[in-house]
Amino acid sequence: MNYLPEVVVHAASLTDVDRCELKQEHGLENKCEGTKNIVAAANAANASLMHISTDYVFNGETGQYKETDSPNPINYYGVTS
Repeated sequence: MNYLPEVVVHAASLTDVDRCELKQEHGLENKCEGTKNIVAAANAANASLMHISTDYVFNGETGQYKETDSPNPINYYGVTS
């Protein structure tokens, strides 16, 4: 029997910021390629996708960010998030 989810929650990530900065290819493969695979699986199941990310996508100058704020990462970890 196959079960198809209605929603996929993607909260997985590489949490070692320093390693991601030093081994950028590892960060890119782990975070971006992994996310691409999850997106493809959610699409195949016709499911909605909720992606939990990090505040590293922001530069930290304002704080209290909202989903509608524009990202402005200051490091590679944030770029790949």
